[in-house]
Amino acid sequence: MAKTPPYIPHQTGYITQTGSDVKSAWNAATLSVVTGANTCTADAESGFQIGGVYPVKVTQGSSGSGVAKMTFAIDQDWGGTQSFNLGFRVSQNIPATGCGSFYLYFYFTDGTFTSYRISQYQFAPSINHVVTISRFKPDGTIANFGGTDYFDTKKVRAVAFGTDTTSVQANATYFWAALIGVDYKQKSNILLGFDGNYLGQKTIALPILQEFGLKATFYVQKYRLGQSGRFTLADLDLIYSLGHAVAMHSYSKDAIYTDTSEFPTVGLQEAVESEISGFKTWAAGRGYSRGANHYCAAITNPFDPSIGTQTNARMQAIIAAFQAQGVKSYRMGIPGYQPYSNQINQLLSERPWDVFVNQLNSQSPGTANQDINSSTEAVNQVQTTVRQGMTKMFYGHDFVQSGASGTTVTNRAVFYALCDEIARQIAMGKATNTTIDEVF
Repeated sequence: MAKTPPYIPHQTGYITQTGSDVKSAWNAATLSVVTGANTCTADAESGFQIGGVYPVKVTQGSSGSGVAKMTFAIDQDWGGTQSFNLGFRVSQNIPATGCGSFYLYFYFTDGTFTSYRISQYQFAPSINHVVTISRFKPDGTIANFGGTDYFDTKKVRAVAFGTDTTSVQANATYFWAALIGVDYKQKSNILLGFDGNYLGQKTIALPILQEFGLKATFYVQKYRLGQSGRFTLADLDLIYSLGHAVAMHSYSKDAIYTDTSEFPTVGLQEAVESEISGFKTWAAGRGYSRGANHYCAAITNPFDPSIGTQTNARMQAIIAAFQAQGVKSYRMGIPGYQPYSNQINQLLSERPWDVFVNQLNSQSPGTANQDINSSTEAVNQVQTTVRQGMTKMFYGHDFVQSGASGTTVTNRAVFYALCDEIARQIAMGKATNTTIDEVF
């Protein structure tokens, strides 16, 4: 039975929600006004609604500025938000100059804040507007104004609206505004991958996967099944029966890493197609349908920039082989290290694949954004993945058995910490875990 960690569910839910939780919080909030001489006044509007809630009416004073603050009854957990939905209306008597902007503030529990500036000139007066304010890419009418974005680490205590500080009018210029929704990023999809059929993947990693109810994709070197230190065909049958996927690493052989003469440009497409079709036929005969059209190949080393033979002709030959064989995804390397990997994934899937691969206790410990060599780093990488709402694969070779960066005990601890944090994020509703065929 999968382990069920005693974790507290996320307060407001994580999938995109543009209403109920935020509106309830808004309706229960307390209005106050931070004022000085001749600054703004603010009142709760009861004459009409914007986006299903009553807005705050903020009236510009004769000089200076003011802030109308809505303090929530319960601090709001809006970590992981992508954007905020703001409803507002501006009065008809906005002159050509003066009171050109108003400001949206988020106050965190420790008193810090972040704010956005909204240009009133861009919106027609006397009608309701609903705009989406991106945390990360404000457009020309909405700009980051001040403070620091702490949504992922702190809760929000209050939302406030401020008036223009530089172009004040004394003719009762006013606006109505309300926060009516929060758009969360899609759940992160966290994948786990292995290659090489190393026995430690069965004896050490598999029990941890089962403990947490997680699935992985095993990229198999078919010809090495049963070799010393590798798991057997019976082991692979067991792994597949437990719900994991079996994908191709290689079928009949691996290319010599520094010798591309085994797969010259002439005939390269045919050689790659032969390997893929051989694996697919074998997998079908074993009943391995999960993962059979996914590929992490040891025969396509022209993709490795360290070899220096990755010509356009070789790239196109391999791409043609993938397309001819119906390959759905290709996993190799780190974006920035092996730049063709993202290009191929886009060609095959007709969409970007925002999978970033981390080596788990690899032979190159400490490489930035690549290797995971401690339990703390494993947890941090999972949390970063969730905050960014991305799909990401954590990928290991022989890391649970040996390696330059740690002992078997150390490597097991790192992988356990990784799986524990993935399970925690799943329990909070912030992530999912699938095999590769469920992504494509």
